[in-house]
Order: sequence, then structure tokens, then C-alpha cells
Amino acid sequence: MTAILFVCKANICRSPVMAFAFASSSAKNVDVAVSSAGTATSSGLGICEIGAAVIAAEPEGIAYAERHHSTALNAGQLARHDLIVVASREERAATARLLPSSRGGLFTLREAVELGRKPFDAAELKLVQGTLRAESLAAYAFLLDARRGTLDLQPRRGLFTRAASPMAQLDIPDFHHGRRRAHVQGVKGVLAETSALATQVSRGMHQIQQLSQS
Repeated sequence: MTAILFVCKANICRSPVMAFAFASSSAKNVDVAVSSAGTATSSGLGICEIGAAVIAAEPEGIAYAERHHSTALNAGQLARHDLIVVASREERAATARLLPSSRGGLFTLREAVELGRKPFDAAELKLVQGTLRAESLAAYAFLLDARRGTLDLQPRRGLFTRAASPMAQLDIPDFHHGRRRAHVQGVKGVLAETSALATQVSRGMHQIQQLSQS
């Protein structure tokens, strides 16, 4: 079985919501284990109230929220996962420090979605032909990693605000301590973006599996 890990800071909002969304709409052609962890958390904490309320509207959401308990991220856990998806560059850096060899399979959620928008072409697929197990997310992560540096991120600015760094677009900020409305919208956004990731993973793994069977 291949495995994907979702990471945020406290493992009580962004990352468990990502894990729930991916498991709920997971790649049907991949037998994948889904889990989550936090870079700076105590073990055993439940999902936040707003996160639980939002996913309660989804099938199995209530049961998932009830059984979730936070887990502190460690190097051993990272080594057991083929694809690691984090909320922001802050968690990406913290995760890479724990296990530097994980960098190739480590992406922010928005980074993974942007890199995976287009199907893989024949030249890309040849990069993994005969080198990685076709049923493993390691092959998908390898191809996303090969696309790193291709993102064309443009500065964005508001009418009265200074343009933010383009790289900031890759982050899902920690909205846990913000206003309730922003928190709710943030959780809903995480659900939608993770569902997009699951669709892309399903498509990409189908391409990789077809290659291995040809």
C-alpha cells in the first residue's frame, strides 16, 4: 500500500481536513493510506470546533471528527510516506528539517495542485518507466518534483495594499485563530483544493499504471 501524509502546525484544523477530503474523494485506482500530523503540537488533541462543524455536512464527517486525535510529526513517520502535502512553506521547511531526504516528495497543497494541473506527457512518463513501482505515489511525487521551478506565479496586490511575494500564493495560512467567517471559508477552501488534488492524483496514477502495463 502507498501512503500520503498531510501536515500543518497543530494537526487540529488544516491537515486533518485535508486528510478527510482526500480520503473521501481519494484516487479510486490507488490503494492509499491517508494520515495527518503536526509540526508543533501535542498528541491527542481533537479537531477544532469549526473544522468539525464544516466536515459534519459531508458523508462520514462526524465520525471522522470524533476519531481524530492530533499526532506530532517525526522523521520515522515521514519515511513511511510516499507523498507529503503540507499547508504552507513554514511547515514544508519544518518537515524538511526533520528528514531532509523527504524533500523530493514534499509539497504545499497549493504547490501540488498547481504542478499537477496538466496531465503528464509521454516524455515525463518515461522518467518513471521501470524505475518506481507503478502502484506507488512515489512515482507521482517524482513527476511533480520534476516540474518544480515551472510555476509562473505573478505578484498579486489589492487596491490599497503592497504586492505580496508570489511564493505566498503557495500557502494556506493558519486561519485557526482568525475570525469565524474567515475560518469557515478557509476550511471549505481546504476541502475544495484537496478534492482537486485527489482528482489529479487519480488521473496521474492512471497514466503511470497504463505505462507499466504497456
